[in-house]
Amino acid sequence: MIDGEPVAAAVRTSRNGALASNLAQGGSATPCPGRYPQAEALAVAAARAVGLTIAGVDLLFSSADFSTICEVNSAPGWRPEMTAVTPAITVRRPLPPRAGEVRRQI
Repeated sequence: MIDGEPVAAAVRTSRNGALASNLAQGGSATPCPGRYPQAEALAVAAARAVGLTIAGVDLLFSSADFSTICEVNSAPGWRPEMTAVTPAITVRRPLPPRAGEVRRQI
């Protein structure tokens, strides 16, 4: 989630049906942007609730239509195939000026 918009999403699955789906433990991540709009809206609301403009929100699904917030991350990780993330951060979030720095409009 960046600036109130979901820019990437993935469903993570464990290799043995367990709750934990850590990629380092053999889990898999399948990109699915736009597949679960209600979950994406919940992720945006969760990030806003804790005051983050850039966030990774982990959700637990009990069905395709119902999810629960597991955690909200202020330093989200993303997979290389999530190609919309880097442009969304760099284009939408220009670095603020440093103390004493003056920037000119071009």
